[in-house]
Amino acid sequence: MGYRRFMRRVRTATTEEVLEACRTDETTRELAKKYAPYSVWAFALFDLAQIGGQLPSEEIATLGELAMAWAAFLGTPAGTRALGTHHHWLAELKAHGQFALRPILYWAPGLSPMHILDGRHRCFSGLEFGARVQNFELEVFWSDAGADGLVRPACAPLL
Repeated sequence: MGYRRFMRRVRTATTEEVLEACRTDETTRELAKKYAPYSVWAFALFDLAQIGGQLPSEEIATLGELAMAWAAFLGTPAGTRALGTHHHWLAELKAHGQFALRPILYWAPGLSPMHILDGRHRCFSGLEFGARVQNFELEVFWSDAGADGLVRPACAPLL
């Protein structure tokens, strides 16, 4: 099966809706405010695989590079709770096609122009779901502000 790169900007996001997506974690809320403004983007499978993330082992790479290690982690005793969370998010995608609370991405200085701020489980679930469902697009919040404080043009991502 061939994959295509197809990320597209859907609309501008309000700070309030981004903060709602991380409502239970005050530290993440403060970081999300720091990287405002945000837009809603639709990511195809190839794009999801390019998102930067971090495993509980602290290994940092793209989701595509981390996918096998993530699956292995879910099969360990330490990953038992995470496996339940993973299945919860897969069930939400099966039922609704999107998450009610979108993952939040930001420009991580020195790491990635699209790195997970909040939603590691949702991103990995989206990657797995996207590998099974043709033409799936996952909507995410992605910071419009770069690490340098400049705002990325809305027409195209800077990668």
